[in-house]
Amino acid sequence: APEDVVMLTTVAQFTAAEQVIAAHATGDEAAITEATNVLVAANLAAAASATQNQPGGPGAQLALSGLPHANFLGDATDLNRPVAFTNASRAGLPRLDFSMANFDLALFANNGFGNPIVGGDEILVDRIALMFTNPMGAVMGVFLPEIAAITDPATGNVDQLMVDLLWSVRADDVTPLVSGLTDVTVILDGNPIVGIQLTGESALNDAQGVVEVDAAAPAAAAAQAVVNALVIGDIGAALVAQSNLAFAMAETLDSDGDGVSDSTDICAFDADNDADGDGVCGNVDNCPSTANADQADMDLDGVGDACDNCRYVANGPAIPDAGGHSQRDTDLDGFGNICDPDFNNDGLVNFTDVARLQVGWMGTNDPDLDLNGDGITNFGELSIISTYMFGQPDMNISEAR
Repeated sequence: APEDVVMLTTVAQFTAAEQVIAAHATGDEAAITEATNVLVAANLAAAASATQNQPGGPGAQLALSGLPHANFLGDATDLNRPVAFTNASRAGLPRLDFSMANFDLALFANNGFGNPIVGGDEILVDRIALMFTNPMGAVMGVFLPEIAAITDPATGNVDQLMVDLLWSVRADDVTPLVSGLTDVTVILDGNPIVGIQLTGESALNDAQGVVEVDAAAPAAAAAQAVVNALVIGDIGAALVAQSNLAFAMAETLDSDGDGVSDSTDICAFDADNDADGDGVCGNVDNCPSTANADQADMDLDGVGDACDNCRYVANGPAIPDAGGHSQRDTDLDGFGNICDPDFNNDGLVNFTDVARLQVGWMGTNDPDLDLNGDGITNFGELSIISTYMFGQPDMNISEAR
């Protein structure tokens, strides 16, 4: 793929490439790995240096943008600390968060923080960036950090001396970043300082499958095999190695926290492991507590017919009512409001129910009368009760007509 092609532009890259060729000529696996890692490091250094011409590079570039920012006064020693990764993605919103903890605020001049510092104080920072590269050193993205005030969650007290360095990459910015093994590196003035490795596919499933590579064997060995294969352009071997890496990660990963590794978990994202036993894991089951192997959903509202309190009228998460509610049932009779104008619960919609509607007409304080969930009893409810007149709650309106 084009993103796996890297132009050699520095002496270090050329020298390392020659070492890789020589190592492969000997067939010494240890020498091959060592030479490969030297080349990858040279590629990474060249890529980091190139970011000097991108937003997130030197302070001059950030200054030209006109964005308020603090000036980092520290050096590589200050940044040589662990990078924490959290995949905060959810359906509809990819989000990858990174942080480095407990920096002395005095390292960031012109930070604009208040006196005293309050929760929510934050500002962009120059000179530092987070760079995403594939194993060959091709840059997939570069992002600025911000410093943020630290608030004690137990006491609410805000630290007056220390701050955290944060990156939160979201939405479309996430999509191109991770495709298989990916290096994430903190750089300072174009020089790589410290990093971690991620694996997964950020373009799929809203990046929810992106995870940090376990630094322990066998994941680390599998990651090294991916790099070795890519450096020599052996795509077949790279695909096999990437598959082995995914399996190695699954051996140690427990996505749903049920104590069973993803590699053997029948439902890797469902801690209850298909509680209703219908063969559909709870995280994708439209009736997680009611067996319905066919997943039938006549009104296409995201709730299966087997557990839908309005089977023929949409009122689920995919198609909520006018107030954004899902499965709203204020009188708790088992029928959702939007298909239940039987206000006295006698099993039949008739003039008694119409009289109840008249009493509450244009009112906002009787939730049972608010059939469509918009907060007021008006012509919307009149239309619904007319549709069900002389019928039963949750009846198939199309058949009744």
